[in-house]
Amino acid sequence: MWVLTGDKVETAINIGFSCKLLSHDLKQYIIKMKKELEHASDDEIKKDILKQLRDTKSLIEKNVDQNNQVKDNNAFIITGEALTYAMMEGPKTLLVMITNNCTSVLCCRVSPK
Repeated sequence: MWVLTGDKVETAINIGFSCKLLSHDLKQYIIKMKKELEHASDDEIKKDILKQLRDTKSLIEKNVDQNNQVKDNNAFIITGEALTYAMMEGPKTLLVMITNNCTSVLCCRVSPK
């Protein structure tokens, strides 16, 4: 299940627990823009988001059983800013692969655009 909200990450996670979208048995993977990249170029930001997505994919893949099934339930949480870069060519493929292995996807600080 995907939920898109304008709330900040912490608030969205609290709401996720309240409405049972998130639970303590879900491993949470959070992707967000780093503060030190606030004034970086788009290429630098995209490169960092791509790295975060690769790291997340790697962590999820470590929990695959003999039948190639993910053993743990996963929750993927991403900010609107990071989602903008994750939807670009390259990172988008990783984003889809990751979210296909997650029970819940929570997009925070997103706008109607």
